Amino acid sequence: MKQTSRDIQKQQTKQKIYQAAIKLIKRYGYAETSIRQITQEAHVSSGTFYVHYASKQDIIRENYYDELADYIKVHYSEYLKNHPKASIRDRIVYFSTLQLHLSAEQGWEFVTIVFTAFFEETLNPSNNLRDWEMLDTLRNLMVQANDANILINQDPQASFRQLYTSVRGMMATWAYSRGQFDIVQEGQAYLLNIINALISLR
Repeated sequence: MKQTSRDIQKQQTKQKIYQAAIKLIKRYGYAETSIRQITQEAHVSSGTFYVHYASKQDIIRENYYDELADYIKVHYSEYLKNHPKASIRDRIVYFSTLQLHLSAEQGWEFVTIVFTAFFEETLNPSNNLRDWEMLDTLRNLMVQANDANILINQDPQASFRQLYTSVRGMMATWAYSRGQFDIVQEGQAYLLNIINALISLR
């Protein structure tokens, strides 16, 4: 169904509130950022805010994985365009580190709220477990690695779980430490060790 101008405007307003929240949370911290500050930064009324979101946490819950999917789509497509002959292993390395780069841009407090929001969502049995389409790319890369006889355990699904668990674990450790280390630099080194244990260098 074709979007109306009203639908587009609503999406733009919602995104404007989200971007304002990210900016303020990075500047002042989550606890010190109020909904009033967010509405002022986004130039919307409090009534408009509550049309789109129920709380600050709701802003992050509703937008994080859409932003992540867009971020990965843009950067991974650009990587493939600039490196058309990249090996399967190199593609896995690049793809698996993209979430670390986005986390660094968003800040440790933002990532902490992401984990908190989705753990709370998981505790509610009426909520369906999320499965993001963007992860199909990583799953498919593991299948390709297995088809090329470079996947050491010959189990693409188990290898996918091990690698993506490592990505999330690095994010959680970074957030828990309040961002006290370079998540991109240390995260890449850590993920390379994981990938080397999963995929043959030959």
